[in-house]
Amino acid sequence: LQRAGVTLPVVATSRAERLIVRDLVDQGRSFHKERDFARAIERYEAALRIDPDSVEANLRLGMVLEDDRQFRRAIECYERCLAVKPDHHQAATNIGECHRKNER
Repeated sequence: LQRAGVTLPVVATSRAERLIVRDLVDQGRSFHKERDFARAIERYEAALRIDPDSVEANLRLGMVLEDDRQFRRAIECYERCLAVKPDHHQAATNIGECHRKNER
């Protein structure tokens, strides 16, 4: 079984998947910091293919999309955060920021 370019045993434990997701999110953060938006997006999307409900991956993907001025897609990511964790303050705040920036 291959996920996100990493070969896993057929019976992958949820712990193993969480570690892979965390590693992909960490890589995405590094690329985002370097302003390599395409590679950051790629890593976050790979993490979300493994765990679509990852609040961290959805939040981080939204943040890089927002920096890349892809406001509609960013809002969708923030909304997925809120669907999993309705009290996620940063996701809610970032939605408002995206709407404000999109109006410029």
